[in-house]
Amino acid sequence: HHPAAAGLQMTRLYEVEIGEMKRRLDATAASLGNVRDDLWHGTRASNLLSILKHGLVIPPANAAHCTGRMFGNGLYTSLQSTKALNYATDFWNRSGGKNQRTFMFLCEVALGKVHKPKSYGGSFPAKGTNTTWVEPGQGGVMNHECIVYDTSQINLRYLAEFGEK
Repeated sequence: HHPAAAGLQMTRLYEVEIGEMKRRLDATAASLGNVRDDLWHGTRASNLLSILKHGLVIPPANAAHCTGRMFGNGLYTSLQSTKALNYATDFWNRSGGKNQRTFMFLCEVALGKVHKPKSYGGSFPAKGTNTTWVEPGQGGVMNHECIVYDTSQINLRYLAEFGEK
């Protein structure tokens, strides 16, 4: 259930190209393989300029703007757009105005070797894997989660903007 996303609809879609990010993903994808192009990453509007300039970063766990680290320090994405949208609204982090613009990225991700936890706990990434892939109802979550632990595993393809229905 994603109440914060329920009242939103996509209003604009922008193609994104950050050359260095794409080059890094291409090199990583060549060695890791298992590439998907259907994973969403939600972010606060206040993060957009930094992301578009520098690409995604993995902030330290104690950073003020972190919204959770259930599966370790990584970049969190989801097959479910409404799950990612919750990270772009004030659903998880009660800061900012209710009428702020809402954005999320559609990403290309090199998964490599995937760990699929059946229950919550442990250290991440699991030894010998590159990605944590959590199915809905598994690993202590209700919704899909995909976490990568290296910024070279992800490339931003599209930026979707959302507004009220």
